[in-house]
Amino acid sequence: MDRIQDTLLEFGRGMAFVGRQVRLDVGGDEFFLDLLLFHVRQLRYVVVELKVGKLEPAHMGQIGTYVSL
Repeated sequence: MDRIQDTLLEFGRGMAFVGRQVRLDVGGDEFFLDLLLFHVRQLRYVVVELKVGKLEPAHMGQIGTYVSL
């Protein structure tokens, strides 16, 4: 819990943890967000996608899709 709290504080005050592996169903297709946070003051969601290894262009498309949803 301390590590989660420390991570949320790095994002700034007003962040709330919504969930991990949050399921999105779009037209029968399932997508899973690694972490979903919510900024209480700005009324915005923050999507965190965790990857191991080199950044690939497909990763950017994936996160762009999640943000659009």
